[in-house]
Amino acid sequence: MAILGVVLASLLDLTVNGLMARSKNYAVSEVHQNARFVFDVMSQRIRAANAVNIGSSTFNSNPGILSLQMDTGGVNPTIFSRDPATLALRIQEGASPETPLTTNRVQVTNLVFKNLSSTGARHSIRILMTLQYANSSDPQFSYSYDFQTTVSVRQ
Repeated sequence: MAILGVVLASLLDLTVNGLMARSKNYAVSEVHQNARFVFDVMSQRIRAANAVNIGSSTFNSNPGILSLQMDTGGVNPTIFSRDPATLALRIQEGASPETPLTTNRVQVTNLVFKNLSSTGARHSIRILMTLQYANSSDPQFSYSYDFQTTVSVRQ
């Protein structure tokens, strides 16, 4: 009976540890998938822009706002911002309603845009963003990561 008890306790411990590792991997995967999608969309829009609307953007502070001047009237301006209630990254193109770019399982806890442009040069923007898995009660799902990239307007 003692040997059977030890074996069952070991199997239970192994199962619990496996489930915890799976949960953590899910949180990590969700954050990185959201980051990949967000940076793809933001990079495409910045490269397609004519310019950055400096006066309508908020640089070097959290949460930042990035406003882009676009060729097509239907998507001009294109604005990236963070929803203050849900902490989702959102995009608004022209007069269309704001659309979240992150899932409801991921929060943007830090969003900073830096204007790296010099006078007369094309606009370059550094994006600094911290994404966090949105679960406050279970530490095994706790995960956040800092991401950054720099993108230039092609015009």
